[in-house]
Amino acid sequence: MVQFKKLGWQNVILEVPWEWEITTESGGRRGAYFRMDDPSQSRMEVKWEPIDKRTVPLTLILDNMVEKLKKDKRELRKAKIVARGSSKICGHTGSYIIWQDGMRALATSWYCDDTKRLFMIQFFYKPENEKVEMELFEKLLRTIICHTDEEMVPWTALDVQFEIPKDLYLDSRKLLVGRANMSFSAKDQDLLVDWYGFATGLLEKHGSLRKWFESRPAKDVSKALKAKLPPPKEGEGFLEYRSAEKSILGGQALVIGKVWYVSDLNKIFSVFMKGKSKDTEELFGRIVSSFRKVSPTAPR
Repeated sequence: MVQFKKLGWQNVILEVPWEWEITTESGGRRGAYFRMDDPSQSRMEVKWEPIDKRTVPLTLILDNMVEKLKKDKRELRKAKIVARGSSKICGHTGSYIIWQDGMRALATSWYCDDTKRLFMIQFFYKPENEKVEMELFEKLLRTIICHTDEEMVPWTALDVQFEIPKDLYLDSRKLLVGRANMSFSAKDQDLLVDWYGFATGLLEKHGSLRKWFESRPAKDVSKALKAKLPPPKEGEGFLEYRSAEKSILGGQALVIGKVWYVSDLNKIFSVFMKGKSKDTEELFGRIVSSFRKVSPTAPR
């Protein structure tokens, strides 16, 4: 029985097979792309771009995508469309095509009126497994969420999942096995999310969580937020920071942060938020409490 996991990235939520991982990604508030692979091949691409109003037919968008592939990739110059139809994703009506050139791909596109984004997804499979693969793809489509009324949305990076306000967009990221760094921003808020693997080694080397954090990470946070960090409140396995900074445009911005060690994951997490809105502290608490290890979803 195939195990699935929830995956959230760039304000798209879906459930995918457990062994699938995001291997390539790019973009931010002006559009995003990510690709998921299984251990042997590419399986799925997700792409969206912001558009105030869709004017081009979805069928033409899909046709142009195939023509561009044929032009850009020599090995796909003989690709041809073998089927067409309509699709339903998260309450939206879309169009799909199946094209092939050795392998097969099902590409579907739709417009989300709620978030004003144009989506395209490609699902890659081998023709000899078509029946099973189509059943899998239909299941994936049923789980896709391109818009939500919830204030918070999940993000999945490596083996960690957390939730942040949906109006925060990814500005930069660096994702490595032993180190992850992500920065997000909205109109009046900035968010820094970091975690460090092999935590026991870091703590043994520096002697304490505070000494480790002040050795370099604290300086990086101060530089990124353009704020001086006050002395922390120390507890068993955590540091907490809170200060008010004068804003360049007037008023005050709250800087709040937490650094904590999770022994079960052997990771140190660091989350800092800078915001002028009244709900900054409440949102920060929700973000920090949402961190967890990615786990299989319950069978449907």
